[in-house]
Amino acid sequence: MIAGVLRIRRTDVPLLEKEIRSEAAHYTDERVRVVTIRSREELEAFLSEKELVDIICVDVSVMDGIAQAEQLRICYPKTAIILIADVSMSPVTYMKPTILAASLLLAPLSQQQVHQALEAVFCQFIVKTKDTEVFRIETREETQRIPLSGILYFETREKKIYACTEKEEYGFYDTMDNLAERMQAHFVRCHRSYLVNISHIDKVMLSKNLVFLKQGIDLPLSRSYKAGVKECVEV
Repeated sequence: MIAGVLRIRRTDVPLLEKEIRSEAAHYTDERVRVVTIRSREELEAFLSEKELVDIICVDVSVMDGIAQAEQLRICYPKTAIILIADVSMSPVTYMKPTILAASLLLAPLSQQQVHQALEAVFCQFIVKTKDTEVFRIETREETQRIPLSGILYFETREKKIYACTEKEEYGFYDTMDNLAERMQAHFVRCHRSYLVNISHIDKVMLSKNLVFLKQGIDLPLSRSYKAGVKECVEV
């Protein structure tokens, strides 16, 4: 899982990172990565990577903090956003439907306050995430939880199957037939080696035997799978 800590006072970063890792250890065996962002330029660079983020902590008391929180909500509609505000701020300025904060922390931060907020967020937004909305990959070391909406396609090669997002590939062992059966509500088989996310299909060119994704990726379309693709997509 990935947690983002944005524009937070340097003295608060160690506390937030420690508590995030501590709470994560209680609820999941996923590898945890905490990304600290301290400037607008770093934020823009991070957003351009289109990483899948589970929790975001953002300080709305800094300049443009509220606007950045609103931008993050647009980019991450289902991510749990924890706001950090100053006691002098009116709640009207940051408790907005354009942000939909999962929790609120008031500076100066205390260990107890951060612990309680993160505990509630993990229970509500991480643990209770519907299994139908995520794809889980189990290994000896960890469980990786990938939002289905972020998987563009599955590809089988070198005796493994890879869940492919815009930036990463996650390998695991299974059969494409079994996976296609499990994922039929969200994915359609377009080739013996490919299972494509229906929501990411931009267009299908039957004459060229290709499926084009919105991300500029094209996948092969086999004759035997054309009928199934046509049923899911307007051609």
